Amino acid sequence: MRKRTNVKLLVVVMVISLFVLAPFNGVTAATFTDIKGHWAVSDINDLVNKGYIKGYPDNTFRPDRTISRAEFLTIIMNIKGLNASGSGTDSFSDIRNHWARGLINRAVSEGIVVKSEYSGTFNPDQALKRSEAAAMMVRALGQQPSSSAITFSDKSDVEKSIYRGYIVTAYNLGLIAGYNDGTFRPFTQVTRAQACAMLNKLAKKIDTSPPVGSGILNGILVGGRTYDFLTTPVYLKIGYNEVRVTNLSYTGNSLFVNNAYMYLLNASGTRYPDLIVNNNRYVVKSLAVSGSNLVVVPESMRLNRLVLGNLRYDTEYVKLYIGRAYSDYYLYDMEIIDQYTVKVDGKQIDLRDDSVTIAPGNQFYIVERVILTENDTALELTETDPVIYNRLTLSDIADIYVGNSRLNVNSISRIDFIIDNTRYYLNEVTIDASGNFSVDNKIYEADEVIMIIDGEYYTIDDVRIYDKKFTFYCELTNFEKVLINDKYYDVDRVQIVWDGIRYDLDEVLVVKRNVLRIGGKQYNLDSSFKCRIDGQTHDIKEIDYNNTLNMVVIKVSDSPTGSGQPTNYLFYNKGLPLQASISNPVYIYAGGNWRDFDDVTVLDPARYSYNGTSYNLIGARIRIAGVEYEVVDTNWQGSTGKFLIHLEEE
Repeated sequence: MRKRTNVKLLVVVMVISLFVLAPFNGVTAATFTDIKGHWAVSDINDLVNKGYIKGYPDNTFRPDRTISRAEFLTIIMNIKGLNASGSGTDSFSDIRNHWARGLINRAVSEGIVVKSEYSGTFNPDQALKRSEAAAMMVRALGQQPSSSAITFSDKSDVEKSIYRGYIVTAYNLGLIAGYNDGTFRPFTQVTRAQACAMLNKLAKKIDTSPPVGSGILNGILVGGRTYDFLTTPVYLKIGYNEVRVTNLSYTGNSLFVNNAYMYLLNASGTRYPDLIVNNNRYVVKSLAVSGSNLVVVPESMRLNRLVLGNLRYDTEYVKLYIGRAYSDYYLYDMEIIDQYTVKVDGKQIDLRDDSVTIAPGNQFYIVERVILTENDTALELTETDPVIYNRLTLSDIADIYVGNSRLNVNSISRIDFIIDNTRYYLNEVTIDASGNFSVDNKIYEADEVIMIIDGEYYTIDDVRIYDKKFTFYCELTNFEKVLINDKYYDVDRVQIVWDGIRYDLDEVLVVKRNVLRIGGKQYNLDSSFKCRIDGQTHDIKEIDYNNTLNMVVIKVSDSPTGSGQPTNYLFYNKGLPLQASISNPVYIYAGGNWRDFDDVTVLDPARYSYNGTSYNLIGARIRIAGVEYEVVDTNWQGSTGKFLIHLEEE
């Protein structure tokens, strides 16, 4: 009994395979008894007459019966003209004795089927799902999954499928459509009739891609719809211009637009201009020819124009903000996925959970949803308070609190800010609704900013906005800085160098402009004075004390001077560099004790000074990482600012 059952099953499988692989004598599409009036009769006729699919021995086609993975895949392989693989190694553990074994193995090697998606078994006779069909067809065309918009009402189901991107591409290519209720139903099984409709479209694309010869194109297929560009205006965004498409033709792999612009067909990685239909702007991923249509595969869909009343705005110039914070995005950067889902800079945003605000002109609007209709795309907007405030004046400030005290804002004459060591006037900064500052397209939190109120310095604890007015919460701070070339530096980063000796700023008194007092003596500024900033020495052009700022103000040369101190000290022992660092500091013996090397001044290749006394550098004792050395030679590379000190271990 067991053997008889096996034989019966084998016969059934062989018969099923004949309906796909071999002709049934005397049975053509016209003679099937069960397809008259069927919605797919034309597609069935096309595939049967081309020999890609067959009917049953009883002259039926059974269009509403499901098709298996192996059957669907076999038809794809036949359309592409690919033969079965003769490899002795199977891609899946359950296809060894299957009639489609060789074709399945070949499909894996061609990338039409991906092994990792099936967990070791292919289940070739299992009914095919619509999502799988989309993936197989897209891969058969050599196309890639897409992240462009999904308009199906069962988006949540589509998102669950591992083939989500392939569904989008298949839909954009016109290979597969949705149902009348707007759903896609990715996990629904594919019928033989549905398979014929899909595969007939695939066959036409494969037959004409890449195009051979030349021809005139009458339509543009994009986003699942075909447009007659003579009746529906279609534009290409070329540079700053929108060029209406009035003529399309191709020769070989070259597409000609209006007999003036040429683009390559089927060329991955090519930069194409955006395509504009109605108010949809598609970022084009690839172009192909199918029959008399140009097939446009979009990478994403965006809004082309923003219309508010009688005003129209180019989306490339409308600022966009995520949440209530400053950003450098524009409305064009917003990819449309569906009515409530958009993507900005790779981040997917649900408009019901996170706010996206746009600023056409001087008004701010929250994007509530994207209105997607058959012929147009628009935004549902709600007016809101500003996200950013710039060109501020004192009248924009409601209150300033210093600790528990409230300043009298009406008595304040001037407010500035120090951001990233640079001073800005009140009207030069931008503050967003989150209380962050921004200058030069960089964002700074409030506690990174120093506020100057009539010459007094304050740290900012918080910034709040109510009714478009600002309240600052601050603390008075001891702001010990020096202003050099309009940038603020900590005083311990700056020294004055004179006569080869370095002086900290608290050792130098600036009497008046370009007059200094050092060691009880007064000097006029001349070329012998230098300014050392973070180890680099500059010529001083001007030095003064600003009573309003309560700090020393210095103007120095823009680049380190070659005649001053070395900018980099390198230590060598027998030709090998010694690693000096914070953990391995360098000391030199001077004045009867070990001194930090940074505290001495190298006067020339043979001398150095410490605390006003000059010493011989050759023969000096150096200690690095606890090991003592003697200086045997030096080499000052003035052009590079490097000073090489050669040592021998004592």
